[in-house]
Amino acid sequence: MPPADLLNAGTIPDLGLINANGAALRGQKFSSKNFDFSKKAILRLRQRPSALETMDYKKIAAATAICAAIIGLTLFLGNKLLEQKQNHLAKLQSQQGKYTTLTQQDLKAQEQKISEKLKGYQSVRLNSNISYYLIKIPQFLPEGAWLNSLEMKYKGTQRVQKNNKPKAFVQSSFEMIIHGYAYHSNPNKQFDIVDTFLRKMRNSKNFAGVFKNFELTTQQSALGKYSVKSFTIKAE
Repeated sequence: MPPADLLNAGTIPDLGLINANGAALRGQKFSSKNFDFSKKAILRLRQRPSALETMDYKKIAAATAICAAIIGLTLFLGNKLLEQKQNHLAKLQSQQGKYTTLTQQDLKAQEQKISEKLKGYQSVRLNSNISYYLIKIPQFLPEGAWLNSLEMKYKGTQRVQKNNKPKAFVQSSFEMIIHGYAYHSNPNKQFDIVDTFLRKMRNSKNFAGVFKNFELTTQQSALGKYSVKSFTIKAE
């Protein structure tokens, strides 16, 4: 049977035809399969390097090292971030201190206590005219009078608005208490010394502008062998 008829045949009655015409069939028609079963072809197939032999182990090792480095870096960064979060949480817990165990009622009591302290700080006067009185009062003392104590204080301190301005200032009343003595060889003139001292303060415009009321109390006292007039002046 001619090779062309063999290729066009629907059925092949005998495999011997393929054996007999195999060489003739080769190259007659394109096929994706290689039917070359010659000894040379078999030897070439045996001599072909295997997949393991053709591998580039250097490239594989480099790729493996890169993957290992990426995995190690990922684990390191993950642990680092976790450590930072844990340190931050520990810092916040340490800053809370005793407040972590306080109840809501305790926190309200703390808030009220702080508010009261804040009001006290806000009522502190930063400016005062006390130095003026410390200078003027000794100048008013007549001969024969001296002071034992001098007390000055602000009462009813509060913060108010001035001319609808947002900045507040402290407005309060000023109180002064003076304790002293007056001496004269004539006891009847001791009161006159005290009265002179009081009149000088009342006649001063600066004193009269601040103090609306002057209250005087006196009594006879003894300092050693001398009889003196002790006095207390309360100005407010």
